[in-house]
Amino acid sequence: MATMLTLAAMAVFGLFVLGLVGGLLKLLFWLLVLPFRLLGLVLKLLFGLLLLPLFLALAVVGAAGFGLLALLGLLLPFLPLLVLGLAVWGLAKLIARPAVASGA
Repeated sequence: MATMLTLAAMAVFGLFVLGLVGGLLKLLFWLLVLPFRLLGLVLKLLFGLLLLPLFLALAVVGAAGFGLLALLGLLLPFLPLLVLGLAVWGLAKLIARPAVASGA
């Protein structure tokens, strides 16, 4: 029984040591890679600032296109009424023309 308890304690201690070594290696590699991470951050910010006007222009074009499509979607159901109104107006103009007097 004491042997099993000792083996379990040694296993827990071994896992603790492995975790400690892994943490130290992670810290070492993080410090080693830190300049490249900072360079990547600076480049990302630079390209973000360079592309910002393009993104803003595309956003304006997209918003205008969305607005036109929304307006079309709202006005399209009224198209049959517009056609009917134009037909009635055309018939009214056709009927309301004055009669042409003959030159006799």
